[in-house]
Amino acid sequence: MSKATISISPETHAIHIVVPPGTKWTEVGKIVEQATSSMLKAPRLCNTCISGRVLQITEELPAVTKVDIG
Repeated sequence: MSKATISISPETHAIHIVVPPGTKWTEVGKIVEQATSSMLKAPRLCNTCISGRVLQITEELPAVTKVDIG
């Protein structure tokens, strides 16, 4: 499974997941399942769903290189 960086925004409570390039959707699903089960602890109204939570899933970008063309 791919390694991801996971964080929760303190202002919006959105869950932000950054995955490495080339991560398959099946792996993203496993990452989301593990992240939500560990980060969103009970008691909740519904322990099997994450309704009302914003998930932001993005792919990690390579480092940016600056070039001086002047």
